[in-house]
Amino acid sequence: MRSRAGFVADVYSLGGGAWDMVPVARGALGQIWRLSAGGG
Repeated sequence: MRSRAGFVADVYSLGGGAWDMVPVARGALGQIWRLSAGGG
């Protein structure tokens, strides 16, 4: 998920670095993801 997380960070101008997406829950609309930078 790093490439997708990096894309989201670029689109929203969140800055460079190592971004990661982690699944945290399953909702009515599908999977819910947490976007985090660096160590979390």
